[in-house]
Amino acid sequence: MSQLWIKAAGFAGLGVTGAMLAPRNAGLVVEHRVLEGSLPSVFDYMADFSNIAKWDPGVVSAVRDKRTASKETGNEQVIYKDLAQVGDSFSLITVFKGNEQPFKYTITELDRPHRLVLEGKSALFNAHDVIEFSSVEGPDGGVVIDYKLQLTLRGPLRPFTFLLALISDDLKTLGRESLDGFTEACAENAAAIK
Repeated sequence: MSQLWIKAAGFAGLGVTGAMLAPRNAGLVVEHRVLEGSLPSVFDYMADFSNIAKWDPGVVSAVRDKRTASKETGNEQVIYKDLAQVGDSFSLITVFKGNEQPFKYTITELDRPHRLVLEGKSALFNAHDVIEFSSVEGPDGGVVIDYKLQLTLRGPLRPFTFLLALISDDLKTLGRESLDGFTEACAENAAAIK
């Protein structure tokens, strides 16, 4: 946080730092779900982030950006139907409190079928999504999903990320509704996702 802002707000003489003013969990959303399906299929369904508009009420539209084959081979043919991989990007239109905003998400880490990390950027926000998957032990099986989103403000607004604490409940509701939608989509499409 800017020392200039701290000084202007009258906190400097009190020994206050930006870390003291910024709530620890501002912009943080954590969710946990257990759902039916096979681990590889559930993972691949979520990793293809163009599916997100089917299950996340906060996403109006999502498309997978064109991916080309390795430039080393000289083959520039567009590939769509294979599994998601690091570097894949997706263009989303999100909606929050009635305001639509374009987001560009990129897969930055993928350990199939256990871990998926995406970085999102919009004009105002950076998003860091970490989604971990594991199998449920036992005869019924299933998949455990642990989801963590860290949202921060971008550019000159970044020092004011602590203000996201003001909409913390709304962000948590959005995260809950998103994974509820994913759970329902998996149940409805169980045959296709198993």
